[in-house]
Amino acid sequence: MSAIPLPKSTHASSVLICEECGAEAQILGSLDGPDATETVEMWNREHAQCGADPVASAWQSLVQRGDAECLIDYEDDLAKLSRIPRPSWAPVERDSIRGAIRSSAYRSRPVAVPLTHHGTEECDNGRLMSRFEVAAKRLGQGENLVGVTLSVVVDSEWRNVGVNLTLDEVHRLIEALAAACDLAVTE
Repeated sequence: MSAIPLPKSTHASSVLICEECGAEAQILGSLDGPDATETVEMWNREHAQCGADPVASAWQSLVQRGDAECLIDYEDDLAKLSRIPRPSWAPVERDSIRGAIRSSAYRSRPVAVPLTHHGTEECDNGRLMSRFEVAAKRLGQGENLVGVTLSVVVDSEWRNVGVNLTLDEVHRLIEALAAACDLAVTE
């Protein structure tokens, strides 16, 4: 397969002809611009397998499609990778994209709860307190969770421990915390 070389005339039309399958395409307009170059490149890709064994061509198409579907851009938008639509509360910059879609997550902005009985550390704007951070999560396969991270200063170093809780576990924790609050104020 080969395409007829394009003339350098900027207003001439050109015909692309596949020598293997006989298909033709006419390019109208300027041949110097990126549109003509893109058209020729697309033509060459479409006709690259002409004349080849159809079984081998079908296999090569499957290989190329599989390669394209398996490439995950870790800096990208989880909504492009997951069948689960993005929740309104989950900004793109908070996406957590892991090695598997099932462990990737949409995440809300966290709510910080300062811990007044634990260490602080100096930062540019003052002192940063130890804290809990709580965020809603929806995994890439649709499971809803709540992420809780404890960020605490120990020996002048930050230690972070995070857990993911199911909604049932969150409700049980809320119940236990409320009961502990009630118990703490009794005699």
